[in-house]
Amino acid sequence: EQYTLAQFMNSGSFEKHINRLRNYYQQKRDRILEAFLQGALKTKIKILEEDAGVHFLMKVDTNLSEEEFLNKMKSKGIKLAALSSYYHSSEKKKKYENIYVMNYSSIDLEQLPLIFDALCQVLIK
Repeated sequence: EQYTLAQFMNSGSFEKHINRLRNYYQQKRDRILEAFLQGALKTKIKILEEDAGVHFLMKVDTNLSEEEFLNKMKSKGIKLAALSSYYHSSEKKKKYENIYVMNYSSIDLEQLPLIFDALCQVLIK
């Protein structure tokens, strides 16, 4: 049976759908954060703004430049978005260096061990 948008929203189905999605993404975020903040990585990564929708910020403690870190992660098949790339002023870019915007909605949880290993290989020598 097909519903109009108004019927869908008024029936309570829309709210149930939103709650299901919210729970799904919260559980997904929690699993990712649990993986990132365990073992040796927990001293190399700081998580910021973890309640910001389907994104959080990951600040990495490394002597690598942001460009070097991005290239090493890319060579392991992981593409990251640097927060500094969202700013034009060099002062702001420097302030936000080595902080990455993590959109976890597209992360396949089965790939989590590979992502964790890649982070370990780059951050822990």
